[in-house]
Amino acid sequence: MASATKSDSAEERVRNRSLKLAVVTAAVSKCGGMILRLVSIPIATRVLGMEMFGVYTTLTIAVWLFDTLHIGLGPALARMISRAVVKEDRDREISVFSTAFIVTATLSTIAAIAAVLVFSFIPITTLFGEEYASVAPEMKSAIWIALAILFIQSVCSTAEMAHDGYQETRVNNSTGAMGSVLAAITLASGIWFFPSIAFLLIAVNGPIALAKLVNLIVLIKRRPWLLPAKKFFQRKLVKPLLGDGIRFSVTYLVSALVEYNLMVLLIGRFVGPAEVGVYQVMIQIHFGLNSIAYMYTGPLWPAVMDAKGRNDWSWIQRTTRKSQMGIFAFAVFCVTCMVVLGPWLLTLWVGERFYQEVGPAFQMNREALLAFGAYFAVHMSRHINQTIAVGLDLINFVCIVLIVEALLMLGTAMFLLSNGGTVTSLFTSMAVVIGICSAWLFAVAVRKTIRQKSADMELQDQRAATIKEL
Repeated sequence: MASATKSDSAEERVRNRSLKLAVVTAAVSKCGGMILRLVSIPIATRVLGMEMFGVYTTLTIAVWLFDTLHIGLGPALARMISRAVVKEDRDREISVFSTAFIVTATLSTIAAIAAVLVFSFIPITTLFGEEYASVAPEMKSAIWIALAILFIQSVCSTAEMAHDGYQETRVNNSTGAMGSVLAAITLASGIWFFPSIAFLLIAVNGPIALAKLVNLIVLIKRRPWLLPAKKFFQRKLVKPLLGDGIRFSVTYLVSALVEYNLMVLLIGRFVGPAEVGVYQVMIQIHFGLNSIAYMYTGPLWPAVMDAKGRNDWSWIQRTTRKSQMGIFAFAVFCVTCMVVLGPWLLTLWVGERFYQEVGPAFQMNREALLAFGAYFAVHMSRHINQTIAVGLDLINFVCIVLIVEALLMLGTAMFLLSNGGTVTSLFTSMAVVIGICSAWLFAVAVRKTIRQKSADMELQDQRAATIKEL
């Protein structure tokens, strides 16, 4: 028993150290991301205007939509590698990574071909609405750049989840910071000479794709045995990878698909490009604040998964309580600042065109900022409990709830926007739907699971003690 306790203590120290290092490096990474947002949005809106910024947003969302249509094997890869590490099975690590890399590259290629066919044969106005007729030629030429960048990011994403499986999220954070800072420098120095959507795509997304490629190179350099090769491909791993990939994709893609992608397309079709720009500015604020929370929650689910595999439920219980309280305090602080300082900060940051070039229905006044704050707060609640639930392997439950929530949110948004809804009513409806679905249900499921497993472990310890006495 003494050796087991010592081993468990050592594993807990490793887990806590990995989590702390991930948080520290994430701070650097997110600072880079914040710099990119702080630089890119005001420059883009001032140089291109709100309407063209909305066109750029519509284009990137439409292209990135194809990325959500191919199955994301990343989280499933992280999970399998984590289990292989616990069992010290290097052969399993090699076969899992090579299989996941080859399958991801294949699916990314299929998604890219599908996107090329769609954008080649369907007119821009048919896809996005007549409001985009005047900018259709520029959008067409920029689409191919976006697709190339997306393909590189998709294929190289396997390295990020492999690092997560090894509890080395700090490596992802370091390369991510490099990409964000390089993107900010490229944009700030070149947009004045090349004021176009194509250059905006290259400047903002190109360095990020480069950073993901570097991340893959770092992974292979540190673990050369992971170099993908056809001889390591195992067909029997495809089914579990795809099965877990589908489930994991739902947990982290379905909400983004509706709240970030489809909402943009709906606003563009029912309202207009300038209003898309307003929504995108608010979503970028949401991304920026969420990235601060992600400094901690990003490496949290692999750590919870590792603790679950070692039956360390006391650590999970302590960490869950601290995480929920910290996220709640963070959300309250952010919402207060949004409502009090929002109009002044938005004008200072984005410029007066943010309010001048859109209709009254999409003016981000304090009422609209309060609705956005409510959406952000319930999103934070969902995020922390979803992160822990995924680590606890409650994947099927999470998938069902998120699918129902996404359909309800999408239907509500379509009804509101098609009937003259405002940005206030849109964010309010999104907050209400999340509040009555995932934000509440995930918290209940996490609490119930931890209590049950903790009780089971306590009962096992009591039985072991009784047997020892006998």
